[in-house]
Amino acid sequence: MNWHDQLKIAILEKNTQKAFDLITQVPTENLTTMEELLSAQELISQGIELLEKDKEELQKQMLRIKLAKKFLD
Repeated sequence: MNWHDQLKIAILEKNTQKAFDLITQVPTENLTTMEELLSAQELISQGIELLEKDKEELQKQMLRIKLAKKFLD
């Protein structure tokens, strides 16, 4: 399975760890045409958006934990 397909699947499955790994290891030697580069750019943008949403959710969860801890203290 090629890089494009793997990243598409990671985004669809909302697998942030896999998306991050794929985004940080872009096989630039395999992206030779403008179409491949544009496709990679779009997929990377979608992957970053997924990572940002996950980050926001983690921040909300951390805040809830801090508030719960403060309440219990």
